[in-house]
Amino acid sequence: MRNDSVEEIFYHTLIQSSEQIRYVDLSRNSAIENLIYVDCFKQIHSLVLYDILPSVIESSIDSICCLKTLGLLDLSFNRRIQEPQNYSRPTITLAKLITSLPKLT
Repeated sequence: MRNDSVEEIFYHTLIQSSEQIRYVDLSRNSAIENLIYVDCFKQIHSLVLYDILPSVIESSIDSICCLKTLGLLDLSFNRRIQEPQNYSRPTITLAKLITSLPKLT
């Protein structure tokens, strides 16, 4: 028996079923530390990342920018007192998203 981590098992399972996935909502999931796995959603149309920390978004921007079929992307963040984070480079992040994701509306 292999000693795969939970993340590896999740990732492999996700890849196997990702071709049919068109909509993903990960809103308010404070356990998310990265989004590197989102690039397996080759046919995704909508990705909702409401209240995902900006630092997580920025560290995973390359994976998000691989989603060429993405038409809707929600990166809104409700700033809370205990989590006063903001994007460190908002203009650069936005420019990269706009130039990489041609189907965004």
